[in-house]
Amino acid sequence: MILSEVITYVRTILDEDTAEFYTDPMLTVFIQRSFLSVYTQIAQMGRGYFQTTASISYVANQDLYPLAAIAPNGFVKLDLVERVDVSPASKLLPIDISEKNDYQSYGATVDSKGYERYFISGNNLGIAPTPPAAVANALKLWFVPVPAKPTLPGDTFPLDLTDLHHEAIAQGAYMRAAQRDKQLIALVAPVYRELMDLVKADTQVRITQEPRRIIDTDTNY
Repeated sequence: MILSEVITYVRTILDEDTAEFYTDPMLTVFIQRSFLSVYTQIAQMGRGYFQTTASISYVANQDLYPLAAIAPNGFVKLDLVERVDVSPASKLLPIDISEKNDYQSYGATVDSKGYERYFISGNNLGIAPTPPAAVANALKLWFVPVPAKPTLPGDTFPLDLTDLHHEAIAQGAYMRAAQRDKQLIALVAPVYRELMDLVKADTQVRITQEPRRIIDTDTNY
């Protein structure tokens, strides 16, 4: 489904076939916000929907690695950090940034090779102890990125989304458009809550019935 189709559908619900009150840019903003709500609801259920991967190379004596190059819009969640230049690959455990100095005991010249920990500092991934040497593609991150918002009429939504999800996106946009009308919003809100409950139930069924699918975009590993 493309953005223009959702705009048309929202106009049908609003009973406004032409832009007499709600312009297309206004509806686009409502749709974008509703899309992110539905996307996040699905992603947070832990099945691996929208999950992708990327690699990080260690730089000698550098403990912070910017995440913006990997996920420019940010993360919905970070599922797994692996040290993949060792065999077998090793899962890095998360720590709080306040604990990072507790893991510097390996010393400045010893590569911990998978026994290190990671922490989040702002929009950076931190490694403790600090890597003493450069290592190409040392880490592999598995994560769900914040999606790019559909902005142009022909922009598509993720293929994982079904008709149910598109319906929830449209109803969520409608609810946002109806915010100024208290009586209308009182009628719309229960319908939207029911749709979001259906989205949760549908995702849970797919979790139990479908094999896990991972989108691996890391061509360096």
